[in-house]
Amino acid sequence: MSLTKDFLKNIFSPKREKNHASTATVVIFGIVPILFIIYLLLAPVVRIVQKDFKAKTMYIISDNLNLRSDRSPNAYVIGNYDYGTPVKVYNIYDNKWAEVAVGRKKGYMSLEYLVPPKIFYLIDGLFGNELAKKVIRKTAYKKAIANYFLTNGLVTKMPDDVKKQLYGRKAKNKPTWQLFVLPGKPKFNSYAYGDFNGDNKTDAAFVITNLKNKQNRLIILSINNVGQNYGQTLYSKDLSHNWYYIRLAHKGWKYYINGQKTRIPLDGLLIGSNRDTALHDTTKLLLYDGQEFKLYPQPFNK
Repeated sequence: MSLTKDFLKNIFSPKREKNHASTATVVIFGIVPILFIIYLLLAPVVRIVQKDFKAKTMYIISDNLNLRSDRSPNAYVIGNYDYGTPVKVYNIYDNKWAEVAVGRKKGYMSLEYLVPPKIFYLIDGLFGNELAKKVIRKTAYKKAIANYFLTNGLVTKMPDDVKKQLYGRKAKNKPTWQLFVLPGKPKFNSYAYGDFNGDNKTDAAFVITNLKNKQNRLIILSINNVGQNYGQTLYSKDLSHNWYYIRLAHKGWKYYINGQKTRIPLDGLLIGSNRDTALHDTTKLLLYDGQEFKLYPQPFNK
């Protein structure tokens, strides 16, 4: 009994408690510096992993886009990359520059030439022939058409898996639309540029084709940009026949309006055919009157 008391007394003695406290203090003060060192070593790695996890993928839509060391057109060029190259975007500054990584290289690219995946695939599948790619080179035009497609639920030619991913189950029922530029020097073609609504800014007109039923559609887009939004739709209408195309009607030139030859006050569009004149295809002038676009038939010229 005496031995048991002595044992318990020894365990719970103030001296033994003091020894335990001293040991705990040594352990704590020994671990804390080690944990701090580990934090210092791992924190940058964790921040990089978090940054990569939050990064968004975008695609380059121009040729030879420069990767620069800073957010300036005069900054040192680290490298340049081709159309279609995917990049990781970490941050966007003033809606002009993007902090990016391409492979192991990091730097800054002009946001003007980067688009999210959906827009990229719309642009990439837009052109029906190589000539269309060469003619429609400006990034603003590409973005404007893609924005029209996106807004109106149209799709371009793209892989089935991508189409399904972007549009879901409805993808298989969506017809494919593309832009074809006619070769040579035809009187009418699938594109024209001018100030069609009188705001002293360049607009763009295109004829796009439904590959399923060969229906042509005329679209006129205001080429402006607010952030990443391009191409307000000024006019959109299916053409009556698939052989109708367009050409610019210059401001100040004379055309027939309500049967009277008149100098037009702004650019317009002539809608007509390249077919044999013996077929007597009607040519019409499409002109904005300040409120809406109106069609004016033109006399047939032999």
